[in-house]
Amino acid sequence: MKYFSRKIAILFISVLFVSNFIVIGLASASSITLIDQENPGPYETTNGALAPFSFGQSFTPGFSSMNAIEFLLGGTGTAVVNIRDEVLGPDGFGGTIIAQSLPLSFNYSGSYLFRFDFPSMVPLNPGHTYVAEISLISGDIGVRHTQGNAYGGGQFLHQDFPLDVFSETDLVFAEGIMTAVPEPESYVMLIAGLGLFLAQRRRKSTEY
Repeated sequence: MKYFSRKIAILFISVLFVSNFIVIGLASASSITLIDQENPGPYETTNGALAPFSFGQSFTPGFSSMNAIEFLLGGTGTAVVNIRDEVLGPDGFGGTIIAQSLPLSFNYSGSYLFRFDFPSMVPLNPGHTYVAEISLISGDIGVRHTQGNAYGGGQFLHQDFPLDVFSETDLVFAEGIMTAVPEPESYVMLIAGLGLFLAQRRRKSTEY
């Protein structure tokens, strides 16, 4: 009987641990797991535009790859993020596109950190400067940025504006690697399995 009580206690603790892990996992699932470059803000100024239009941020990675990038945005629209291989041309958007994120639709009147995911890992050369271009496909968008060269590895880019106009401006952003998070259903199945095991042991104990 004492052995069975200990087993119940162990199973109960296990269920609590798994339940807590579910909550923690769901709470952190919307943020990038491993951040490389970032400008966390808080934001000071904004720009807005109607589609089609591009805003962007140049950045200099320390990692050799990435698969996610976040921007502090508002508005109602759909956009993708293009990674360009260099800052080129009068407004900086002349570099070759080496990767494009999955489309993201947003509808938020305030400011929210929206994450753009890439279908696969994007190879990068650490120390080389790239451009993350927010390409607005439809709707409207408002981007949030800081002043005073808060991020030293790049700058804010504005379609049709010379680079030196925004040399001290940076978008609020983060880029890095998003690792896989186990599906919540797997934890539910695990808890259900523990519950069935516990019920089975209880029946055997009663029969005994």
